[in-house]
Amino acid sequence: MEKTIQATPTEYKGIIFRSKTEAILARCWDIFNEQNDSNITVHYEYEPKSLLLPDGYVPDFAVTTWYGDIKKSILMIIELKPCAVTETYKRKLGKRFDAILSIMGQSRIPMGFLQEVRMELFTCNFFEDNHINTSQVYQNGRFSAPHELRSGELDCIQQAKSYRFDLQPKINQISNEPKFEIPKPIKETKGVKTMVKLPSLASIIPKASEESAKTPPVTNIEEVKKRTVKMPSLKDIKAIASKKH
Repeated sequence: MEKTIQATPTEYKGIIFRSKTEAILARCWDIFNEQNDSNITVHYEYEPKSLLLPDGYVPDFAVTTWYGDIKKSILMIIELKPCAVTETYKRKLGKRFDAILSIMGQSRIPMGFLQEVRMELFTCNFFEDNHINTSQVYQNGRFSAPHELRSGELDCIQQAKSYRFDLQPKINQISNEPKFEIPKPIKETKGVKTMVKLPSLASIIPKASEESAKTPPVTNIEEVKKRTVKMPSLKDIKAIASKKH
């Protein structure tokens, strides 16, 4: 007889997670932010509505890791399961991951904001001592072989398991926002460099969709010509340069 794993809804930092495993994972990332001394910060979003698919599917987590020293960020889209899944489910999940990547591409997320995107399937059970917690990366239409979570992640998980989710959190509990200023693109205006604030992942997708809706599609060649910016020829550039001198 197959063993049924019953999910226990768990509240953490005002969020009702569908299972205690998800709450432990969120607590794990907060512990990492509290204890690490480097300029690496993890920011997670539970069931991000901006990635909701038409069939009602939404990934469990969107996790951004900010690397302050090298001004790099990695976005991980994570689906979490308490035990190994079938190949049929993985094929279905792969199609959903492809759909999410398509949504993000259409939304024109700036590459300077999210330099790398990873889709991962986590298989984690924090309540069985002999269970090996693994991750599988989805890339080019297939999942990689399972690999065990790193020792640093496992250490944070062990600490997160002992957290009292039934007690009220401290008012000054640490936020999972980056501890340093997130790298911003530089915009030059008359020789003066000004910082441009980057939008969050949740705000980019709806705004991009609204912009796309406002722009009517090009239906004829004359319209294309109107919207096409003519580039100067080499001859024109030389003529302009000679006038300046």
